[in-house]
Formats: sequence, structure tokens, C-alpha cells
Amino acid sequence: MAAARDLGLGLSALTMLKLGMRRPLGILWATGAVIPALDATLVRLEGGKPWQVAQHAASSMILLALGSAMLRQQDD
Repeated sequence: MAAARDLGLGLSALTMLKLGMRRPLGILWATGAVIPALDATLVRLEGGKPWQVAQHAASSMILLALGSAMLRQQDD
């Protein structure tokens, strides 16, 4: 099920990128960082391995960084 969620969000992001919608894409990525952060929390609470928690946490940080970078860019 998570793969379908990720595919849907990825296709939305690609569409926004293609259409030059930088600000909405930045908002999508920045707010989307909540999903892997919550996943990391759930994996940790369920006794997941540290590398599994780190994988989700890293994804969250990357999305937050990408979203912030997009929001800082000026529209051309």
C-alpha cells in the first residue's frame, strides 16, 4: 500500500515540476516530509531495526530540504 502512496505522490510531483509549479511543489515536499517522519516513529515503536528507522528519517529530511529549497527559489 505504501508503494501506491509513494507512486501517487511522485507522479504529482513530476506533474508539478513539468508544469513549472515550483511553490506548490515545495509545499508538497515540505509537508510530505511528515509521512516518512511518522513512518520512522511507527517503525521505532514497533521495534524495527535502527537502519529501518534511519531510512525513513533520512527520507523525511531529504523531502524537507527539497521543499525548503523549492520555496526559496524565485519563479522565472
